[in-house]
Amino acid sequence: GQTALHYAAERDFTANIKVLVDHGGDINTADNYGFSPLLWAVAADERNAVTMLQGMGADVNSSSADGKSALAWAACLGRAWLVSLLLEYGASVSGNGNTQMVPLEDAASFGALHVVQMLLSRGADLNYRDRDGWSAIHWAAEEGHVEIVRLLLDRGADAHAVSSYGTSPLHCAANGGNISIVSLLLQQGAD
Repeated sequence: GQTALHYAAERDFTANIKVLVDHGGDINTADNYGFSPLLWAVAADERNAVTMLQGMGADVNSSSADGKSALAWAACLGRAWLVSLLLEYGASVSGNGNTQMVPLEDAASFGALHVVQMLLSRGADLNYRDRDGWSAIHWAAEEGHVEIVRLLLDRGADAHAVSSYGTSPLHCAANGGNISIVSLLLQQGAD
């Protein structure tokens, strides 16, 4: 279950957050989903709560039960302002080894071009492979985000990357019915 601090964070009730923490509330406690109060504030897009919790010492690299970090949640929701804030607070752009996708893959899948650019500028590994061997270019191709595929290719993404199941970005684009991405990948020599 959730604590009162989880509820306060999710609803941006900063006065309640302060009172609860001042009275011993555990700022990093996880609920049944593995969400800390900070993760709930991120998921709910609550800037004041995120800022307050971070200032009180919340772990900006905490992750939910499925291994998704606060930064990954912000990235998969396309919240550039929140990604920027979490990066400023020291959030890691790398995977924690316990997750299917890293923040860059989440942003590429969501189609958040600005977030992808931010993460790359902070050193995100554009050829990082998740548990299934997919990289950001696989996700962007599958979901039809041609500008992200183009950016990743321009930055040196491997157009020939093959997943654990034999899936290449070209397969993903074809599966998603994305002819412009199929054409772009073929121009890059993908097969």
